[in-house]
Amino acid sequence: LFAHVLIALTNDMESNPGPNSTSLTICHANVQSIRNKMLFIKSDLMNKFKIITISETWLRSSDKNTDLNLPGYQPVFRKDRQVGTLGYGGVLAYISNDVSCKRRKDLERNDVEAMWLEFTVKHFKFLLCVAYRPPNSADDFWLQLEEMVTNIKARLTSNIMIIGDLNADPNTRQGHLLLQFTNANNLSVFNRQ
Repeated sequence: LFAHVLIALTNDMESNPGPNSTSLTICHANVQSIRNKMLFIKSDLMNKFKIITISETWLRSSDKNTDLNLPGYQPVFRKDRQVGTLGYGGVLAYISNDVSCKRRKDLERNDVEAMWLEFTVKHFKFLLCVAYRPPNSADDFWLQLEEMVTNIKARLTSNIMIIGDLNADPNTRQGHLLLQFTNANNLSVFNRQ
């Protein structure tokens, strides 16, 4: 039995769009450069959320994880924008030390700013995708995301959650493509401003 949820955040932060649980709290922030937002993360997010996801990190391979790690959290999970592409995207996740998590690179694509993490919470498994769709992305983003989800549904029996900044206002073509994607995959959209 699949219980799929899509959380599409198109603004900077939601206090807790995650599962209804007192033991698992999730937030997402679009920071437009994590380098100058570390104080915000440490003072406003750290120790308040078990899972902190970030989009638009603007990190490059030369940025060291040791400069990004937070006390009480596992070593940072990150997927930087591919070298040679325009812009400053990238996604990142901080996971509390007391949450069982592993990265699933086998589910990812190099050409999509989406990172998949597998969680086990009280014998309940789910996959969390941290995604960023730049505003000027072509329509093929949705096809690529669809391919990843189709692959997961064919291979795994996990619940799926997608969180991030998808830049898909409901009144635009991208918003309509998001709704087509969610309807095709039996997903629900929670869009917090």
